Amino acid sequence: MPKTWDEIAQQKYNRRLIAAEIKWDGDKTSDSIEVPFGNMRPVLIAVDNQTPSALTATLEYLVTYNDGNAQAVISEEDGGAVTVTVAEAGKEGNDYSIAVVLPEDPEAATDLAVDLVGSVIVITLAVKEDGEEFIPDDTKNTATLIAAAITNDLEGFTAEVTTAGKFTKEIAPVQFTGGLVPVWGELVDADGDAIGFDVATASEGEGEDEIEAATACFGPVEAWPRFYGGRLTLSASGTPPDEDTITRVFVQQT
Repeated sequence: MPKTWDEIAQQKYNRRLIAAEIKWDGDKTSDSIEVPFGNMRPVLIAVDNQTPSALTATLEYLVTYNDGNAQAVISEEDGGAVTVTVAEAGKEGNDYSIAVVLPEDPEAATDLAVDLVGSVIVITLAVKEDGEEFIPDDTKNTATLIAAAITNDLEGFTAEVTTAGKFTKEIAPVQFTGGLVPVWGELVDADGDAIGFDVATASEGEGEDEIEAATACFGPVEAWPRFYGGRLTLSASGTPPDEDTITRVFVQQT
């Protein structure tokens, strides 16, 4: 049975459920890693913290899924953004996607058009004549008009403006998500207290700009992950971990 960081990291132990890395952005104070269901063996958890922030790890079960209304957001940098929702809840909503295109070889000015082609919502931007070329018509391609066109012209979908602004270029298909909503349950002990562990802060190494990672191994944990899988959440109490620092996580069966 591996008991140290080096042992649990070795490939010769072919019972690993996941090896993942969290890259911190300087703003978030927590992040999660989902762990697939393995078998009935207990698991060991190893965390390699390379941030100057102490972390607390907590565990959850993925108990079931509820139906949700799938959504997708189309957005343009420095432009508009529109959130589109499938009216009927359920996993089928995840089959849809949405894309923005420009008309092919227009010979005259065009209007904004919204169509459902198979399972893809296609938004064709309006264009206007500009000399010998046709360019997007800013007055017709606003987030407000796109949201209204989707809501009014496409049965089974609604849309709302997330960010006011215009759309000026094509956007590759964006997949809808959220048709299934995971239901998580916290792993607790007999007293109802959350089961988890603490990971210390990284320290400065001997060389310039080097750090000495803080590592912690926890377990064996019985009966986790179960049902549909598990989730391990790492949280910093107070200051967010520094931008571009990382924390590595291994979960491996005994």
